[in-house]
This record gives sequence, structure tokens and C-alpha cells, in this order.
Amino acid sequence: MHPTSDTFYYKDIKIYAEWYPADYVPNKTIKQVYGVCFRKDGKILIVSSSHHKVWSLPGGKPEAKEIFSDTLSREVEEECSVDIFRPRMLGYVKNQYTDDKGYHIVYQLRCAAMVRKINKMHPDPDTNVLRKRRFINPKNFDRYIHWGRIGKEIMNSARLYYEEMKK
Repeated sequence: MHPTSDTFYYKDIKIYAEWYPADYVPNKTIKQVYGVCFRKDGKILIVSSSHHKVWSLPGGKPEAKEIFSDTLSREVEEECSVDIFRPRMLGYVKNQYTDDKGYHIVYQLRCAAMVRKINKMHPDPDTNVLRKRRFINPKNFDRYIHWGRIGKEIMNSARLYYEEMKK
């Protein structure tokens, strides 16, 4: 089976991305971990960028020797003041691009989790910026986050996770 692929631009750099649904990652260095975090009612958590112009799933860079579930829990708490549980890897995105420093391959995990507790918002300790959080219907994901075909595949995997967690 071939991965779902898409091409997009980020900061004027053309990126070729491939989505691999998986519960493991081949022995690669992970640069980012992002998660689809569900409330009991099925709505998902999104967070504004530090300049409040773009919405994204919560997540970020792993710290040294941190496993994906710890990264996701830490980043969701720092960015959104939300505690999560039952994190599960959905798969990974392999991004390939060339810039003035050469050719790069970057691996990013995509996960799902359940919301345990929604706390009072506090500034992100890394940036001291108070971000905005919102819970949206997953059907409206594309209105906020423009991840194309790969985003649709990630949301399909996340929906299956949520259906399993509801039982």
C-alpha cells in the first residue's frame, strides 16, 4: 500500500509529505509530535499560534530522551492548559524538502488522546504567550487546519481511535 502524499509550501519552501499510518516509527529521529485530543463529546482541541493567526493541533518538539506520549502530554498542557490521557500514536508524516542548507527529511508523529481535565489558561512557558484554545467538531477540521489529503487521513485514524475510546 502506498502512503498518502501531498505537496505544500511552508515559509516559501516546497515540501513533499507522505502519511504512514502506524503504531510505531522506524528508527528515525522525530522532530515533532502533534495530537488530536478529544473531549468526551467528540469535539477536538485546537490551539492558536503564538501570533493568533493560525490554528493547529497542539504539540511540539520532543525533549531529550522523551517518549512521544510524554511530549504530547507536556505540549498540550503548556500550550492549552489541558491534561490528557490514553495517548496513542496514529502514524507519522515524512516531510522532504530542499533549502539553502541542502536536502532534508523530517519525521513528525501524529497521535490521538482523550482530554482528562480542562484547566484555566496560562501562558505557554516557552514563549510567555497566552494562546487561544478552541474545541471544534472534527468535521470542521479543514476550516481551521489546512493539511489537505494527509489531514483527512489523520482525522480518519483519529475518529477510529475515538470510537474505540467511547466503548
